[in-house]
Amino acid sequence: MMLLRAPLALTVLVTLVTSVFGSSLAAAQVGGRSFLRQIYGDLAVEVRSAPANALRIGAANGERSLTVTVLARDLRRWADSATRILAARAVVRRDTTRFQAMVEGPGVSAGSMTLSRTLSANDTVITLFVADAEFQSVRTVVSAEEARALVGAMRRAANAVLPPPARGRGGGVRSGRSGPQLAP
Repeated sequence: MMLLRAPLALTVLVTLVTSVFGSSLAAAQVGGRSFLRQIYGDLAVEVRSAPANALRIGAANGERSLTVTVLARDLRRWADSATRILAARAVVRRDTTRFQAMVEGPGVSAGSMTLSRTLSANDTVITLFVADAEFQSVRTVVSAEEARALVGAMRRAANAVLPPPARGRGGGVRSGRSGPQLAP
C-alpha cells in the first residue's frame, strides 16, 4: 500500500509544482532558506525564511496557490497551541466540540493559517486552512500523523529563524545558591 502511495504523492507534488505554484508561490521562493516542502492531505506546503524574523508559507491545491507571511515567534506559539489541541483527549458527548489554533501575519497583507480539530461522538476530523489577504483560501483534511508532522516542521522552521534565547547574567550555569554567601 505504501509503495503505491509514495509514487502517487510524488506525481501529485510534481503536478502541483509545475501547474499551480506559478505566481503565488514564486513570491515565496524568492530568496530565503527553504525549511519545508511537503504534501499534507491535498495541499502542497512550502515554508521559507523572510526578512525580519518572518516566514513565508506557500500552500497550493489543484485550484489555487497562495502565500502567507507570519512572524516566527507567532508560528512557534501556534505550534505550541496546535500540539495541545492534537494531544487533547476526546470527551464522550453527544454534541460536537471544536478546537482550533490560528496564526495571523502582521499587517493587512499577510493572511492566516488555522489547524482545527472537530470531535464528535463517532469521529475526529483535523482540517488545515490557509487564507491570504485577498480572501483566497485553500483547505484540506489531514490525518493525526500528518498534523503532528506539520506542527513539528513548523516549530522547527520557526526556531531556525529566531535568535537563540538570551542567557542569564554571567552566561554560565547557576550553582543553585540564591544571593551572596557571607563567610562566618
